[in-house]
Amino acid sequence: MILSRVEISDFALIEHASFYPGSGLTVISGETGAGKSILIDAIGALTGERTSKDFVRTGADKAVLEAVFLDPKAEGDDSEGVFLERVINAQGGTECRLDGHLVRLFELKQTGEQLVSIHGQQDSQIIFREKEHLDLLDAYGREEISPLLSAYEDLRARWKTVKKSLAGLGKDPQERERRLEILRFHYDEIEAAGLHKGEEEELKQRAKVLGARERILRDLDAAHQILGQDDEDSVGTLLEKTLEILEFSSRYSQKIRASQESLQQLTANLAGIRSDLQDFSRRLDIDASELPLVQERLDLINELKRKYGSGEEEILAFQAETGQEIKRLESGEADFRVLSRELLELNEKLADAAAKIHAKRSELAKKLDKDISAELIDLDMPNVKFETIVKTQTVAGLQPFAEKPQQSDAGLLSSDAESRLSDAGFRPSDAGFRPSDAGFRPSDAGFRPSDAGAQPNDGAQSETMLQQRKKGSQQSDWPKNGTDTVAFMISPNIGEPLKPLAQIASSGEASRVLLAIKTVLAAVDKIPVLIFDEIDAGISGKTTGSIARKLRSIAESCQVLCVTHSAQIAASAGKHYLISKKVQSGRTSTDLVLLEGERRVDEIARLLSGQPEDKVTRELARQLLSGG
Repeated sequence: MILSRVEISDFALIEHASFYPGSGLTVISGETGAGKSILIDAIGALTGERTSKDFVRTGADKAVLEAVFLDPKAEGDDSEGVFLERVINAQGGTECRLDGHLVRLFELKQTGEQLVSIHGQQDSQIIFREKEHLDLLDAYGREEISPLLSAYEDLRARWKTVKKSLAGLGKDPQERERRLEILRFHYDEIEAAGLHKGEEEELKQRAKVLGARERILRDLDAAHQILGQDDEDSVGTLLEKTLEILEFSSRYSQKIRASQESLQQLTANLAGIRSDLQDFSRRLDIDASELPLVQERLDLINELKRKYGSGEEEILAFQAETGQEIKRLESGEADFRVLSRELLELNEKLADAAAKIHAKRSELAKKLDKDISAELIDLDMPNVKFETIVKTQTVAGLQPFAEKPQQSDAGLLSSDAESRLSDAGFRPSDAGFRPSDAGFRPSDAGFRPSDAGAQPNDGAQSETMLQQRKKGSQQSDWPKNGTDTVAFMISPNIGEPLKPLAQIASSGEASRVLLAIKTVLAAVDKIPVLIFDEIDAGISGKTTGSIARKLRSIAESCQVLCVTHSAQIAASAGKHYLISKKVQSGRTSTDLVLLEGERRVDEIARLLSGQPEDKVTRELARQLLSGG
């Protein structure tokens, strides 16, 4: 991406200005007080920097800032571009838009920081953040460090998988046995209950029936009397009489015979109904003591529901899952032994891989220091000392070894691996490594020191060492991309101690150090637009020429904008803009103009001597512009 266009309206002294920087080096110059910093402030506001209503031009309702970033390879297609807009209201508050959509300020800032890096006197820049230094060092030595990082990350991925599997099996046999005991109790409790689907509803219905037993028995007796044949007025007796009456007539009429047959069927059905009711009545009379048993069974089901689920289906599903976990834990003894040994081996391999990464980074750091120091000398800082510090970090929650193990057969660090780590300035504790991670002990899963060919005394030493973390926090993950932290340190003057890059007091020194780093790392830096605000302030002509060459070098791999007072820097740019003030109708405003031809010669001559009409100065200006 490159900054293709900036539109500024009613911002500070700028009524309206359009800025079209080139793809390489673009400079902005002007008289002191002309408002060169206003352009940088506008771009800063567009990338999420703090602003206020005071920036709104007097008499205007709002200031509007717009920027378009395009892919230079897109060949006129702006569909893949990025559009930033910020509106600053005179009454207070701002509106931010990203690609035409309203966004919050922090979202605009996140995008802006990925596109533009402004290096001014008081700006906090990405390159000054220590968290970026490791990536910059790795980018500097990408071809050498990438295979080591890839191998480390493969081991780290497997380590996380194994650790997760171990966590699923439990930390040790005692814990697994406790877990199994609990699971078996739950499984057996449900199994002993003999629960089946739909039983609760059946029992509830049965309890209702048994609860109304006396009334039901009376009703059944009355129904039996009505349907029976013991009374002249009962339904059964009346049906028998009706059949006898129709017996003669049915011989002479088919319809009467059909009706008689229907009554006969009804009589038979009635007899069946009477028999069913009589049987149910006998059973109710026999099951008089069943209600307490039904209620007791319902109480048991309710207790199971309280523990295992809301109904029979959930309870039985819980039992099935519990049975599966029991099988897994019962068969996990061998798995635990194998995974525990693998985890220890992975720890050793990761420590070894981290040591190799540390050694390579230390080697790369020395090369980077040499390259950057050479650039700083070229920038008139011969006494500066630049050093890249590579340290290993300790993973939280772990302790160093109590004793050095004698052999690696049991999955501990071998003396050879320990020696290799020490040679690289790396100790197991630097990576937070301890064999007791995941709570492993030699006695876990039935493992004995003799299984690995170790002597009894060796096993005792290991057991003592590993027992030290019987209680404590779990091991943190191995850090991504190794166990190192990287910091750029600098001492600008002889006799001064090394300090973090961000603590450099002089803005001129900070700018030149940044320029030196950018020269070396420009090809690998991800930020496409780099802005320097008066990087040449307070430096000599010789150094200014060096800075100009550096800026051109950086501009080969990213877009560079530079506010300058230097003729040498201004003449080396592909595009040159002039900022100037004018007074019109009693109002002061700032103009931004692209300089070409003689107008650019005028400005270079002014920067050289302050006398743009002087022939000698103008000739020198032309020589600078032609590269002479």
